[in-house]
Amino acid sequence: MNTTASSTIPATTFQARHAYGVGILSVLLGIGVGAAICAGLGWATGQLLTTAATLAGIVWLFASILSVPVLVVGSGLKVDRLGMAVLASSMARMLTALMVGLIAYFIIKPEGRTFWVCFLAAGMLALIGEAFWAIRTINAAAHSTDARPTPGAA
Repeated sequence: MNTTASSTIPATTFQARHAYGVGILSVLLGIGVGAAICAGLGWATGQLLTTAATLAGIVWLFASILSVPVLVVGSGLKVDRLGMAVLASSMARMLTALMVGLIAYFIIKPEGRTFWVCFLAAGMLALIGEAFWAIRTINAAAHSTDARPTPGAA
């Protein structure tokens, strides 16, 4: 089993948690950016602002939880396939978030501009963060496999 040097947690589990940490932090940062933009433009303040921004954040976090199976199936729990699995999981999360976001918007009816600005800012920052993380992971996996000799080669 491939483990990290400092613990007995499998490396894939650690790296997958790291990818979701990047996504969740980006979502939270995006909610703050979206809320700041809306408040700065005077579109919403007080409870309207916090309700719309919080709802957008809840939608993205809910979609993140629902996209975990795509990450697990896509990676096959192998470190070298994790980068591409994160990209596929991001796509599934975006589609899920859009579906849940539309349902939440029409049922709960938050302030529209604020909700969608926060929703889009959170999604965009999460996508950027996960794409950078995935590219870094794919490059690291490519370099580590290039350096290893092929088993059975003489």
